[in-house]
Amino acid sequence: MNALLGIILRKADRERLLVPQPRETRTWGGEIFEVGNVEYQYSGLPGITFGLSPLTEFVSSLMPETWISEEMEFARLSGDDLDEYDQYQWRIRFRMGDPDIFQFENELAERNALAFEAGFDHLIGKLSLCAIFLSINDELGDVIKIDHAGIVPLLRGSMRWLANTDGFVAVIGAD
Repeated sequence: MNALLGIILRKADRERLLVPQPRETRTWGGEIFEVGNVEYQYSGLPGITFGLSPLTEFVSSLMPETWISEEMEFARLSGDDLDEYDQYQWRIRFRMGDPDIFQFENELAERNALAFEAGFDHLIGKLSLCAIFLSINDELGDVIKIDHAGIVPLLRGSMRWLANTDGFVAVIGAD
């Protein structure tokens, strides 16, 4: 996937909702140490990991002024479920493959896609302040304001037509 999907959220919300996962350990010379960055998971999205990054000045400048005093973070989504969701949206767009096989595979993929959307929507509903970030090939399109009900249709349409979107930052529920 040539896209970066993430959530801009308050640090307090991340600490409340996302669970840090154990880091990989290595042993060199009898010494055991952890490697890699801490990744997080949300119980409603078991096939997704969240990697944290500080919010850049550029992205911070796109957020509502009322968020300036908040300690915000960027949580990048990755994992098998996101890859499957992307592939499902692509296959739906092009209706690829043998019709009988497509029907069977599509039913399973559709259940997985709906589970991903439900988990994503549930997480967004629990965040006090958030924005969805979708960057395509390191490009970022419009900054839009949207209500919570519009997130899943926006995500579904953008992922299905990924090659035709410029990406976005969708600020949820901001005045």
